[in-house]
Amino acid sequence: NGNFDLLKQTNSILTWYEEWFLYFEAIWGKTHTRMIDLAAIFKSQKETVYDIFDSKTHLVNCCRSSWPIYASYDEDRLLRKTKWNGKYDGKRIIMWDDTNVPFQYKPSGARNQRLTYSSYYGMNCAKGGVFLQLCGWMGVAELWVGGTSDSHYMEHTDILKQQEEFARNNLVGGKYLPFTLILDKGYRIIATCWRIGEQLCYQPIFASSDRRFTSNETLISASIAADRSGNERAVNTSKKSSMLKRGLKPNGCPRRLNDVWQAWSFQSNFMYESVL
Repeated sequence: NGNFDLLKQTNSILTWYEEWFLYFEAIWGKTHTRMIDLAAIFKSQKETVYDIFDSKTHLVNCCRSSWPIYASYDEDRLLRKTKWNGKYDGKRIIMWDDTNVPFQYKPSGARNQRLTYSSYYGMNCAKGGVFLQLCGWMGVAELWVGGTSDSHYMEHTDILKQQEEFARNNLVGGKYLPFTLILDKGYRIIATCWRIGEQLCYQPIFASSDRRFTSNETLISASIAADRSGNERAVNTSKKSSMLKRGLKPNGCPRRLNDVWQAWSFQSNFMYESVL
């Protein structure tokens, strides 16, 4: 928040610049992917490297929490590309998708294995939601166990309530304009969205197994799929950190993994061009 003294605080004999350099090396992992290697390069103990990394991650997430979760309606309308105006003018659009962060091991105990195993991904993993607005602003919700379904994740997190509260505090012309969610077929939350702030959903058309789609239904489904391609790129961007690609180690800390997940997605808004 513009506090340069806070930015320059240190947790070791390294300079504040060296500590931030270490943090970015560790979270990006382009050249060094192990903390023990960073400890050797910076001539520090491994425990000290972890302390530095955790303190910087905490600082990034404090910055993240001081920002609004979503872009306002006016910001989204002014910063998005004009191609969206004809289709979504007057709507508060947000795209959501879930993705996995892998585990490098199988948790001990049948219950933990069952909770973290995703049949969709075919592995034990964590699962997190990724959102994208038309202006390119992206973010994530907290990691959950991989065994949860997409619908269960959306219904039992505070995502929909946060969106309702945000929209009620960001009136458009003095009126409440709810979010419209663009989702894939895996979500069954239309009634839940309407119940929580009358939010709407755009999804590909559902059809029984033997019924053919009409030409209208085919066009609608294709249009939504084309629009959601940007959200797929947002999902890929949210996992470019090497720490997230490698996932949770056998002796890894789930809290640290969740902190990295949230910090990296926030940083990505300022590191990459818009995916839309």
